Amino acid sequence: MTAPIPEWPFGHDPTDPPWRFVRPDTPETLPVDSDGTVAVRRHYQHTAAKFPPLRLTVAEKPNGSDPGAVTKRLIETLEQIELYYHVFPLPDGAPPTGIEFLDYDAEVVEREVKPSFTGLPELAGGDSLTTFTLQLLTPPPRDEDEPLAVGVTLDPWIGRGKVQGYRAICTTSAWVAVRATVGAVRVTMTKNGNQIASAQDGAGGGWSTTIGANTATAATFDVSVTGLKLTNFYYATLGWQQGSGGGC
Repeated sequence: MTAPIPEWPFGHDPTDPPWRFVRPDTPETLPVDSDGTVAVRRHYQHTAAKFPPLRLTVAEKPNGSDPGAVTKRLIETLEQIELYYHVFPLPDGAPPTGIEFLDYDAEVVEREVKPSFTGLPELAGGDSLTTFTLQLLTPPPRDEDEPLAVGVTLDPWIGRGKVQGYRAICTTSAWVAVRATVGAVRVTMTKNGNQIASAQDGAGGGWSTTIGANTATAATFDVSVTGLKLTNFYYATLGWQQGSGGGC
């Protein structure tokens, strides 16, 4: 199920992922939520390793727009995005190579558990929000199980002032980096509506600083990417340790 411990903290080189080894199925439209949110999801299967399938759900609240048009756009988004993922062990549950978890004021940040993406896009400095939820389709780990990490790379695009939020279900820690290929983007990590860290990258440079944190609570970490130019294409690479909290 797992691969050897990698050099990269995401289990693969996110600069040139072997996209061809992950096979996506047909996007599926989900029922409209009670608050009007529309969502579509897609499942991905690694064909070169016996990893569990990965599910990606993209959702957005129409906010006055035609729900049918928003659904069509989300389906097109899923069909255009390339995605690669990798599952690998974390000996003794230690952070992956090159990752140092950030310190944050847990007394403040974890005082109140709030729904994912609370305060976005205001916290991220944007005017609309599209969410990307990732889930490795495997049972939550038991205490005696080997600690596992998941690394995912995607290549979406985003307009100026728009916000794309990312979260992984079932986590105890998370880490993220971005690289803009066109334009510029800012990545922010939050928890319970409180900012933990932020980094920025513009086209022509390398990867942003990798930011990460861990938790002893059931609340997940949220990651947001904000578009800073008129048109922005970027790679988002997210890693997390599988846990039994955070939505499991």
